[in-house]
Amino acid sequence: MEKFKAGMILGAVGDALGYRKGHWESCPSGKKIQEELASMGGLGAQKLDHDNWPVSDATLMHMTTAEALITDYWCLEDLYRELVRLYVEAMVSLQGRAPDPATVEGFVHLKPHNFLLAWHTPFNEKGSGFGAAAKAMCIGMRYWQPERLENLVEVSIEIGRMTHNHPTGFLGSLTTALFASYAIQGKPLGTWGRELMKVIPRAEEYCRKTIRHMAEYQENWFYFEAKWQFYLEEREIDKEGQNKPLFPDRYDAEETDKIYKRWSSEGRAGRRGHDAPMIAYDALLAAGSDWAELCKRAMFHGGESEATGLIAGCLYGLMHGLSQIPSGLYQDLDKRERLEELGQALYKAASAEKCIDKPDSRKTSISPDAGMLRKLVRDHNCRPVVRGILESLLHYLTQELPKWTSRNRHLEKPGSDIVVEVNTNSMKQTQLRPSCTKIQLPDKHKTTQVKTVETISKIPKKCWSDSQKDQRPGDLIPRRITTFQLLQSKFMRSTPKPPITHQREVGTLSTSRGVAGDVNHSQDSENNKHKNGLDKKTTSTEEGRRCEKYCS
Repeated sequence: MEKFKAGMILGAVGDALGYRKGHWESCPSGKKIQEELASMGGLGAQKLDHDNWPVSDATLMHMTTAEALITDYWCLEDLYRELVRLYVEAMVSLQGRAPDPATVEGFVHLKPHNFLLAWHTPFNEKGSGFGAAAKAMCIGMRYWQPERLENLVEVSIEIGRMTHNHPTGFLGSLTTALFASYAIQGKPLGTWGRELMKVIPRAEEYCRKTIRHMAEYQENWFYFEAKWQFYLEEREIDKEGQNKPLFPDRYDAEETDKIYKRWSSEGRAGRRGHDAPMIAYDALLAAGSDWAELCKRAMFHGGESEATGLIAGCLYGLMHGLSQIPSGLYQDLDKRERLEELGQALYKAASAEKCIDKPDSRKTSISPDAGMLRKLVRDHNCRPVVRGILESLLHYLTQELPKWTSRNRHLEKPGSDIVVEVNTNSMKQTQLRPSCTKIQLPDKHKTTQVKTVETISKIPKKCWSDSQKDQRPGDLIPRRITTFQLLQSKFMRSTPKPPITHQREVGTLSTSRGVAGDVNHSQDSENNKHKNGLDKKTTSTEEGRRCEKYCS
């Protein structure tokens, strides 16, 4: 938990140092920044406070993202809707802090009142900035476990393209979230870049499944991968087993500015989603556990130092904590109390993650109080739809659940497979698989019994039940109803539609016109009879004339 707190705090410290109320953010020379810092007494002599060293918009966006991640959301779509609402509200707090233009443009397209498309934003050719990468470390803190990688990929991409719907932008958020999870897992720092290259195909596959702007993504996808591949080759850590990076002999402030500009796409170091995490990662590789050296390389350079400082500081805190940090840098830090609370809440949320892969996840149960449900049902202010759901739940608790419990009392593993019980004159064998319905075979099926006994004899002994005294013939092993099924039964028809008792024939006249219809029908019949009679008479007359002519 302490490292989670340290990650949130040192991220804000790195942001405040690189930002310095906007003065150092716009300075193009890292050497000049470091000389000015030395004239102020050095890094250790600084006391960061709200007035002189405020945090920038990048930290506020990181905190806003963390606020949504610690909510008790039911599904990821609910998380995205909550995040959209918080992002729109955060526009007020970003005033006066010079927010990233791509972030502001992304806010315009968010739709908090649209339930289905709240977080769907159009593709943005200018959405390749660092803003998505600088706000995503908390995502890696929330889903840091290796088995949660799929969630990390999905959430980081969706949150990234809410404001930066461009591969260079939202792949930057994937990178920082992934690096944060690696820092908590304790993976060797030199392997992070290679592991990132292995995860990027998963991100591409997810984007392909969502079918959103994939044509535009494919045109710009290669750039991010190519930049990172060139970087790993430059540091000679692109192959397995190469965990020690290679740095030039002269790597001072001027040299770092040149290298950082070369990695950038427009000459401004750290401006894009690919190079902001790259600079932070390179600074961590060069500095190791030395905080002062990390600040020189990540916070005091001639680029977007607040973004790279935020990313590097957060990752450093997740790896090393606060033990080597001067207390003056974080004692009176802007928004320190809330940062600590968010770090603690992220740790608890990640530890209590509702994961179906965990062995104990299916053992949880919800036991509402029946008395409380009755009070809610009788409440006149309760909405009809909610009252119906509560009535169904109350019926289940008071009538259905006791029946299931009494039947399930002697069973260890309820479920849904099949128990086959074979009765013969000489032997009785029972196959018990974890969870299911019992089927008794009648004695008259002799051939079926022989085949079944042969099949059962081939089953490993570990699949057989140890005792049969708890199993009563004729009993059915119940399936426990879930909360989702209970709610589903309220809104979906569980019984077939009643059969149609009366089917109207096509062309039948309505009852209102029945009398007129009968009269017309009788008249038509008489006319047809009269017409048929005339036709027959005419035909017989013609035949008589032909006969007379033939005889003559």
